[in-house]
Amino acid sequence: MMPEGRIRGVYRRKKSPKWWIAYMGPRPDGSWGRIRESAKTTDFEKAKRLLERRRRAVSNHREGIRRFQGPAQERVTIAELFNNLERHYETRKLKSLRSVKVHGAHVRRAFGFERAARVTRPLIDSYIAKRRGESAADATIDRETELLRRALTLGQEDGLVAYVPKVTHLVKGHVNARQGFVERAEFDALLSELPSQVLRDVAAFGYSTGMRKGEILSLTWDGYNHETKTIRLQAARAKTGRGRVIRCGQNPELVTVLVRRLAERRLDSLLIFHNGQGQRVGDFYTSWARAIARAKIAQFTFHDLRRTAVRNMIRAGVPERVAMEISGHRTRAIFDRYNIVSGRDLDDAMAKRAAYEAGMAKTSREESARKEPVTFPSERLARS
Repeated sequence: MMPEGRIRGVYRRKKSPKWWIAYMGPRPDGSWGRIRESAKTTDFEKAKRLLERRRRAVSNHREGIRRFQGPAQERVTIAELFNNLERHYETRKLKSLRSVKVHGAHVRRAFGFERAARVTRPLIDSYIAKRRGESAADATIDRETELLRRALTLGQEDGLVAYVPKVTHLVKGHVNARQGFVERAEFDALLSELPSQVLRDVAAFGYSTGMRKGEILSLTWDGYNHETKTIRLQAARAKTGRGRVIRCGQNPELVTVLVRRLAERRLDSLLIFHNGQGQRVGDFYTSWARAIARAKIAQFTFHDLRRTAVRNMIRAGVPERVAMEISGHRTRAIFDRYNIVSGRDLDDAMAKRAAYEAGMAKTSREESARKEPVTFPSERLARS
């Protein structure tokens, strides 16, 4: 047997009793070079076996079988990956950064100091069971595990993670697909209970145009044309990054809203919808919920006004392409999620079918029996 220290790649440093190994492999930055790491043992045979495993892993990486997972990848924690994910969102100015921080907080608490290399499907399943035990909704859990997957995938692209476990959503289809509609009577009842005129105007604008709440609150007078009664949403303020124009002149309700907002316009603020002091309207979730409770109507969110606006435009005969332009939907797939057939639509369809059948010519069974049966040409020829 070859004595200790005579195998190439296994050595000791001065004044250190533990063995070290050295080999050629992929570095986290994508380059190839010599990698040195401590075997963390004084046992020569264990150090030799670690070197052999590393060399096999490098070979598998080179052949495309599996990414190499070396000492750098083994030390990376989930907290570090989430820091990278947040920086990624900040650098690209993605609007969902707040969602990453809010939903990612639960994942950080559960996995923060866990090594990324140890995160497997059983560990994720345990997290799901724990969150369900805390009465978290499946849709909420899906958002959290999806963020975990994104953090791991980004780490893999950066060479920090070798393997990303598969994450299966608990809710089939789109996690954030809405289901609520708002009928006009319910909406009018809500308006009468909202505590301020600016909130009533914001709600009325959302009900008529289908714009997102954040987009409405960002509208400014520098994008308003008084002659044509049009408002331009700047691309930088749109969720999709595409600006659009809302023509309000043909909608009396929108014209009334604009007249009121013009009366409240301040010279020290460009905001169309402000809090009375020229500042942006803050979160009014509590005021909204209390107004719904006072109106004694079913719960619905501000975002449900967007879906309702899309449905009402389609019912009114507005072409889908035009409705998408007004509401700001970029893809047909997302638009179809909002244009959901309601129970009333199905009732209308059955009523129209019944009316059609009622107008059809009807004959009694006796009249049908008195009529001469229809004969085909072949039968006539046979009789003749």
